[in-house]
Amino acid sequence: MSTLGISAGFVAVLLLLITASVAFLWRPLGRSLEELCGARQRGQFWSVMSSACLVLGGSLSSLVGLGFVTPHEPGATVFWIGVATLRLTLAGLLAGLLVIGAIVLFFTARLASGVLAPPGR
Repeated sequence: MSTLGISAGFVAVLLLLITASVAFLWRPLGRSLEELCGARQRGQFWSVMSSACLVLGGSLSSLVGLGFVTPHEPGATVFWIGVATLRLTLAGLLAGLLVIGAIVLFFTARLASGVLAPPGR
């Protein structure tokens, strides 16, 4: 099997991992964003937007990482190709989580300090 086929298999498995993590975060993140936004529709929009960013960020980082896995190096076995793909996918997922956390923290701090008007009023 070629390196591309092996990496595509790992990407498919990692997409399931990303989807599971998004499903795990969906309800608590949705409630927090709904409370922060002040309206259910706005909270749902940001929940869908953040979920899409997590899935796309993890997927794109794993696909970009395929260019960094060189099959002609000695020791580039199926295991190491999988490890490299996993590492890059999880790095993209973590980066997406950090960006979403920073955005929510920024707006929560502005809301608490009185710079922003309370939502829905």
